[in-house]
Amino acid sequence: MEHIKFISPSNFFYWEKCPLKAIYSKEFRGQQIFPKHPDADLGSIIHAFFENKTQWNIFSLEAFEERWEMEINKLDEAYKLNNLQKIYFPIKWNAKYFAVKKDLLKKSLLKKNQLSANIIHKNIKFEKWIDDGKDVGGKVDQMVFNEQNEIIEIIDIKTGNIFELVDKRRVIKASYIQQLLLYAYMINIKQSFYPKCFIQDIKGYKHHVEINEEIATDIYKKALELKNKINKGINEEKIDQLACPNIENCSNCDYRPVCTKYKTRFINNFENKNMDIYGVVFDVKGFEKLELKIQIESKIFILKNISAYESIKKGDIIFVYNLFCPDGNSQILFAMKQTIIKHE
Repeated sequence: MEHIKFISPSNFFYWEKCPLKAIYSKEFRGQQIFPKHPDADLGSIIHAFFENKTQWNIFSLEAFEERWEMEINKLDEAYKLNNLQKIYFPIKWNAKYFAVKKDLLKKSLLKKNQLSANIIHKNIKFEKWIDDGKDVGGKVDQMVFNEQNEIIEIIDIKTGNIFELVDKRRVIKASYIQQLLLYAYMINIKQSFYPKCFIQDIKGYKHHVEINEEIATDIYKKALELKNKINKGINEEKIDQLACPNIENCSNCDYRPVCTKYKTRFINNFENKNMDIYGVVFDVKGFEKLELKIQIESKIFILKNISAYESIKKGDIIFVYNLFCPDGNSQILFAMKQTIIKHE
């Protein structure tokens, strides 16, 4: 197994909580385990509009609408051809606040006080890789340069909610702040001063993130420690010991089907509304929408509204992920859009 070469600033917050995610993200890169919520792909499209405004000539309502339809249609076609993703076709019906985000993006790109195309092209670079030369690295959404080609601003674009409540105070999410501070620290290494840091929302508003040098240094040191910890686990062939299974880390993790520690601790945990189960198929009814009876230890559970992408027959030993459990005593479980079945 290859070592982790760089700690990604955008993933550092989550990798620190469960270092095994870093290994799985590399090992299963390009493989789709669960259906991906369309919010992520809609976010990528919005990022592309900010990045390519000049190249795509998005300086009129007509140009925006034409390009938007082109990009959304392209994504919809990809969804239709993907057995996992087609549950989210069309994206406009399934992505959260689709129409609102489109309208906000349009207003942001076409507002009168936008810089000219020439200035944007000259002073701003998009999706530019930055690293410290050995341990930490990733792509910054936007970098603003001065005439000496020094980085004076870094801007991270977020298309969803950028705030969280801490002690009843509304603050920028800790994961976003850590990401920016890691980028800023690496830039400071190269040019001996920190750039200004901003989070830009979909409206085009820039929210300033203050640089605390002590905190930035501490986060960078933690990133180095994390890399050493992960690669030590790889060297010693003890990657399972890097797992930190708990509800917060595991409930929405994409790697649950391949994580031994998760399966040992949280499969068949009826304390949660959203749950995963493991058992033997006792009976199968229906055609496109199935009703399954599953034996888990000495109990029989009924699974309703299961969409089958592969054959399921009596006696199969299966994992079923993303079920809704009304309460801990219920023996009837309900499929959701994201529900998938994997054979043992």
